Amino acid sequence: MDLKEILDQYRQYYYLGNFQKILELWNQTEDSNYGEYLLQIDFLVARSIICLKELQPQNQVQFNKKPSSQLMICAQIASKYLAPLISPCELSVQDEDNQNKEIFIEFKEQFQQNNQSIIHLIIGCYIAIQVNDLSFFVQNEAKFKENFELLYLYVVILVKNQKFEQAEKKLNELRKMNDDDVLTLLATINYHICNEKYNEAVSYIDEIKERFGDSTKILNIKVSCLMMLQKWQEAYLLCEKLYQALASKQNLLDRSEVEVCFSNLIVISEILDKPTVEHFQRLEQVNNFCFYVKNYYEMKKTYMEFSDKLSLKTQ
Repeated sequence: MDLKEILDQYRQYYYLGNFQKILELWNQTEDSNYGEYLLQIDFLVARSIICLKELQPQNQVQFNKKPSSQLMICAQIASKYLAPLISPCELSVQDEDNQNKEIFIEFKEQFQQNNQSIIHLIIGCYIAIQVNDLSFFVQNEAKFKENFELLYLYVVILVKNQKFEQAEKKLNELRKMNDDDVLTLLATINYHICNEKYNEAVSYIDEIKERFGDSTKILNIKVSCLMMLQKWQEAYLLCEKLYQALASKQNLLDRSEVEVCFSNLIVISEILDKPTVEHFQRLEQVNNFCFYVKNYYEMKKTYMEFSDKLSLKTQ
């Protein structure tokens, strides 16, 4: 396996949510074997450590070799800017959004002062997607230099803003670089979903599963597509199967994926007239501050306040 293939493998594991696999691979390989891709691999490892701590705390992060100073710096940067995007937050949905915007303002100030390395570019893209700031991508487009990850993130924010023609151009750039790369396939799925071509998205999801194996992240995306196709029973069965897999295999028990799974189950159960209380309770146990639960309680609070005002008027 050449150096480029090693980087591709790390990236594949990361974007399919196999963070533990990244740590296993890193523990088994000397840093000297990574050559020019060491920084990018260190950053993928650092992000995986953050994701494991935040999303899979039941899986201990174990080091069989001493982390380099470069990896530690990557971990510090990831912890400062990326961890807040995935950690449970007690703030309201609006306040959390405002907090992310403040983080982005601080980051951009640091970004202008630093050397604007590939690490800072990727972090900036992540936060920009979170706050939906397309301008960051436009301003830094010349620095991407055919980087797979940056191009993928560019497609994500373009389709998020319904810039489909531009997104297709970036997607074609990815395809020219490697039509079979996991990020090319994920970008294609994202593109089709935002274009409401859910059957096409499902076919690419099945291709990823066939080529790279099962992934809870991919299964959750498939459930969402089935929901959009109004294949409620099929979506419900897949969601139930997914939760059973998550519950039975501790290495797959990713908080963010469980959140998505239960959120989907709640919606599907409402449609199929099935009980939802248990799903809400499970969702609260996983993360009482997740978007769906916070929205539910905010709506409930608004309703109660409205009811109180209405009752006062009738007295």
